[in-house]
Amino acid sequence: MEKFSDSYIDSYEKKISVRQIYQMYQEQKIVFPMAPPMKRAAKIERISGMVEIILLGFALPAVYVSERQDGSLLVLEADDRLWCLIGFLEGHYPVRGLEFYPELDGCGIEQLEQQFPRRTSWLYDYRFSFQIIEYTTP
Repeated sequence: MEKFSDSYIDSYEKKISVRQIYQMYQEQKIVFPMAPPMKRAAKIERISGMVEIILLGFALPAVYVSERQDGSLLVLEADDRLWCLIGFLEGHYPVRGLEFYPELDGCGIEQLEQQFPRRTSWLYDYRFSFQIIEYTTP
């Protein structure tokens, strides 16, 4: 039987905290492809759901990334979860309508840091599972 190709794709898992992800983003070590525009209300809803899941300690699905030649990671997720979270961490969006944490309603990251430092720490310490895709060519 003939080989299709000598190249193959492999992946490995790496757990990365929200704090590290945000720092990597600021250093341009995590790159996002151009995403279609999303309405502000949809971003706030997505951010709010993610923040609540993180504060409750539940696992979020793995984030798939491709390691680029310069060592940076290209995010390959279709639902823009991580991109929305970065927007929250940059102070662009508040959380709204949290079922289990109603006291956080309307808080942006700055208010969260000032009024709820323990919960902010939980958020920054949360570790995403990254599946890092490597392309191997002989």
